This record gives sequence, structure tokens and C-alpha cells, in this order.
Amino acid sequence: MPVTAKILPEISVVHVVCSGHVKAEETRQALLKCYADPAYRWGMPEVSDMTQTLSVDAGFEETMDFIKEFQCLHADNNSSLRLLIVAPAEQVADMVKMFSGIVAALEYHMTVDVVAGYPEVLALLELAPDDLAHFPEFCRNESHLLQPIYWPARCAYRLTDCPVPAIVKTMPIEVEILTPAPLVYSRFTGSVTLEEFANSSQSLHGNPDFYPGMHMVLDMRALEDFDVGFDEMKAFTANIQKRHKERGEAVFIFIVCSTEQSHWLAEMFRSLSDVEDGLAQVEILHGFPDILAILDLPQETLQYFPEDCRSEAHLLTRSSTH
Repeated sequence: MPVTAKILPEISVVHVVCSGHVKAEETRQALLKCYADPAYRWGMPEVSDMTQTLSVDAGFEETMDFIKEFQCLHADNNSSLRLLIVAPAEQVADMVKMFSGIVAALEYHMTVDVVAGYPEVLALLELAPDDLAHFPEFCRNESHLLQPIYWPARCAYRLTDCPVPAIVKTMPIEVEILTPAPLVYSRFTGSVTLEEFANSSQSLHGNPDFYPGMHMVLDMRALEDFDVGFDEMKAFTANIQKRHKERGEAVFIFIVCSTEQSHWLAEMFRSLSDVEDGLAQVEILHGFPDILAILDLPQETLQYFPEDCRSEAHLLTRSSTH
């Protein structure tokens, strides 16, 4: 049972526990079952414990649909949902960040707070210290107050000012034009911010070798973290589509990724790009030879990419027409 949802009637709270590898549909079914319980009352706050979550199998669009469904469900019952996410494990922090950003952007019938532990839950829900006894035993440990937290809680109530671990950045985005392909190749490394993303785009358009209509390759295989909000990315993608539309040049933006973090960023970028009326088409791929096949380029083009991009294993299932 990766996801359980149980009503704590003594304090009128729904307690959700996500363990191991979690799927969005499992969470959905657990919540709907809970809502059907006669003891459930609309408006009960939900506390989602992700301290034991190893991964969440849900893409950007699936997460968006999940949020909209439950927002509408609560709205139809004249209630709003207060959701507290407890101490998300470091490996799922990016997903939780994306979830919170989408909720904030939609702006109705749901609020989300991400907290370090259960003492913060008691404070936000204005519960008495003794109410902690109503939660499962594993929730009553306060050792996290002595550890650095990986998620700065949005609430004003903080039991300790633990620093967020710093990430050392070294050239997070490197851009080059692969002559004579011609393609624009960008490598993302470590932690990347939207400002760095935007600056790299601006720098590219100032390159004398660049011209409108060049297809772009975003190599996100080494991306470890990204500091990009939903609203920021929405505005950024809208600007990209507007720029290509004004120039009248249809282009491909290829994203090659291999990690959960990079897939999240790629899916968000593609979904928001699809919403806009523009000429840039975003494709998410697993390897570089796929790019040659889509653009109908000769296989020799692969030699212009950096050496670590030239693996040809998947050419056995897909190849260029040349």
C-alpha cells in the first residue's frame, strides 16, 4: 500500500502517507476512498507525509489534471482544500515544488504549505501539542529539528532557522553552434535558474553565427536541480513562442534528458509551449541520433556533437533516412 489516507476524527484531519514508489493514480484512489467515508467532512485539512517517499511517477500534465480534479471536487462541495506536505524527501523535493507552483498559479480552492515536521503542522492547524498523539507513532519524532531541511517552509512559523544546503555552480549552461549542421547545442549542468536560462538565450541571439530558424538541442542529462517557478516558466515559454512567430520561422527544440528532475523541467516546458500559439515545437528525446532522424540529417552529423553525445545504441531501432 504505497498510499494510505486515513481520517483522524479526534482532530478532523485527513492523514495521507506516501511510501516508496508512488503513482498519481494510487494517491487519487486513496483520497476518493477517504472522501466516501461517512466520517469525512468537506473542508477537512489534509496532511500528506512524504518522509518515506522514494519517487513519484507522475508527469507534468498528469499532475496538472490531478490538481484540477481535486480543486473542482472541493469547489463542487463548497469547500476549499488546505494541504500540508510534511518533510518531502530530498529526491522528490522538485516534484513537490512543481506541485506547489501549479496550485499557486491556478489560484482557487486549494492552498499548499510544505513544512519540516509535525510540530509545524500543529502550529499551522492551531492544534494542541497533545494532538500529536493522534498521528501514527512514526510522526512523533522531532529529530528533524536538528537537521538541515531541504525545503524552506512557506509558513511564517518556524521552529528553527536551518540553512538550505548551498549548491556550487560552475557554468550551469554552455551554448555553442554546431557548424556546419547547423544546430544550437546547449548543455545544462548542476543547478540552473530561469535567469541563467534566459541569459543563455539572450547570449545566443547575440552570436553573429546564429540566424533565425536554427533548430535547438538542450542537453539536460547532467541537470541536477532547477529553480524555476510555474509562472516564470509560463512567461518565458510565451516569450519564446512569440519571438519565433514574429520571425515566421518554424523550429524544433529538442530536449535530451535522463533524470527525474530534467524530465519534470522538460515536460513543463513542452506543455506550456504547446499551450502558446507559436512556431516552436518541443520534442523530448532519450538520445541524439533521434534528432538526426527527425530532421532527416545524415548520421555523420553526430560527429559535430560533444564526444559523450555520440552513443549509437538506440540507432538499432531508429535511424536516419540517409
